[in-house]
Amino acid sequence: MRIRFVRHSLISRMAACVLPVLCLVQSNVRASHLLNTTTAQPSGTFTLTFNGQMTGLARGQTLRITGSNGNDSGTRGGREPMFAMATLYDAHGNPIAQSAEFEIPAGEFRSIEFDRDELQLAGEPGTGRVQVRTQIRYRFLSIVDRTQLSPPSSEILDKSTGMTTAIVSCRNVDDPLTSGFENDNLYGMVPGQMLRFTVFNPDEPDSRGGGVTNLGSKLLTIQGDGTYVGESDEVIIPASEFRSFDVKRDDLHIAGEPGTGRLQVRGKIILWVREGSAHAGFSPIISVELVTSSTGKTVTQGRGVFTLSTDRQGR
Repeated sequence: MRIRFVRHSLISRMAACVLPVLCLVQSNVRASHLLNTTTAQPSGTFTLTFNGQMTGLARGQTLRITGSNGNDSGTRGGREPMFAMATLYDAHGNPIAQSAEFEIPAGEFRSIEFDRDELQLAGEPGTGRVQVRTQIRYRFLSIVDRTQLSPPSSEILDKSTGMTTAIVSCRNVDDPLTSGFENDNLYGMVPGQMLRFTVFNPDEPDSRGGGVTNLGSKLLTIQGDGTYVGESDEVIIPASEFRSFDVKRDDLHIAGEPGTGRLQVRGKIILWVREGSAHAGFSPIISVELVTSSTGKTVTQGRGVFTLSTDRQGR
């Protein structure tokens, strides 16, 4: 399967550059099933877009995204295939890599991988880690039964062993219309680890009739006895962008549990609207990752759900 990589220096000049193509084919899937690269957009097509999975990739890792088509002859849409395309975005909403559109026959699934070592980005100092947001778009030639379509799964793989090192997922904030709404996350970490909290503002920059242009966010870190051990500065998150907060175990000068130094903490994400207004469908997305500080590799990630948008193209 082909991946397009986009250079940031050209994005800033409002142009995209397609780098040499990398073929990535899942070993147990025939390439002929994956390579449907038709560029025409037939009239009357329907699309579903899953947004919001956020994670980080370190050197030597790949991100595998798997989509499935659960429709069969007994569902609306019958045995119709669907067509999928996956895209990676950076914190500012710029696309950094995109797969070719590929076909998923009814009752089957297909995977696409993004290789960190192929991304033309320096990454974070010391580790080369790159924080990304994933999006997968499903396209159909007829109306289908959406209850038969599972959200895509995402895994971080070690290239040398093929082992899954983390399963990626995020979750929506429960009540985004409450001013100053909060979201609690309870995790533990040992020396050499850090917690990364990432918040995504899913509104579109050109939203009509309102929308959250700028979302304010802050992270509070709390011990089990209720005392505050850390407070971040406020971060402004523009529409269609995400921002991350890091809490390093080694920066918290607290003894922790005997023998291991493990510290159990409560991370409280506080969000509020800085500019614009939240509509009924507005739902920020939060991911939490446990990361090895020295390598930038995600050890585990909090569980959650996606946002889903629908569109019909019938011009």
